[in-house]
Amino acid sequence: MSEFIADSAEIINSTHGENIRMYRNARLIDSICGANVSIGEESSVVKSELADYVSINRRNYIRESRIGEFTIVELNSNVLFSDVGKYTTISRATDVGATEHDYKKISTFGIEKVRAMTGGIPKI
Repeated sequence: MSEFIADSAEIINSTHGENIRMYRNARLIDSICGANVSIGEESSVVKSELADYVSINRRNYIRESRIGEFTIVELNSNVLFSDVGKYTTISRATDVGATEHDYKKISTFGIEKVRAMTGGIPKI
């Protein structure tokens, strides 16, 4: 694999290894990127670390995450605030780590739906 950076791709305040491939409108911002990485069209990688041989397909958003070697993120996916290991494939149209939720506080799950299903509030 040889290096390719499309004219419309942006690398802002980031470092990358050899043979990076960045396609149309791909963005690498405040990130560290290993060697032999591919970032697909319309994808953004922000404040993240990509290990060697990572493939980010088209229209993905990666933010404040670490992605391990030989991992593939299929198209139209979001990886946010996550640590993804080596040799992982994330399916297309998948959200990983979208937001954090304090498990000690009440859930955002629709409590009215629980009432309708059970006839009352279940005891926790």
